[in-house]
Amino acid sequence: MEESDQKTQEKLSEAPSPDEPLIDRPLPQAYDLPEKPDPRRCLLLQYIGAVVWPSFLAACAGSFFFFAMFDPVSLGPITAWEIHLSREMGYTLGFLLFWALTAGCNAVTAWLIYGFHGNKPSP
Repeated sequence: MEESDQKTQEKLSEAPSPDEPLIDRPLPQAYDLPEKPDPRRCLLLQYIGAVVWPSFLAACAGSFFFFAMFDPVSLGPITAWEIHLSREMGYTLGFLLFWALTAGCNAVTAWLIYGFHGNKPSP
């Protein structure tokens, strides 16, 4: 127990005083910044975010308006396969289909704008 108390006292003695300015303190080893991230990975994440987020919002709006007019339970019997789904499953599948459709449209738009290799237009 005395060893742990001694280690605690050493850590407290290493801690800077409250009067010492924060700017001049060196960062502890645990807070050192990592190396710069790979720019290709960052660009890919930006493209994914630029496709997925607007398509999610469009799927929300599309499913809202579609299911405001049509009940998913009544749509099951008029399909070619006579699918019997619960209302919640119909809403879920409808939303996922809207999301996939709008994500595909957004992905094609991003590909047409930036090209296959990610060439950004100059500002």
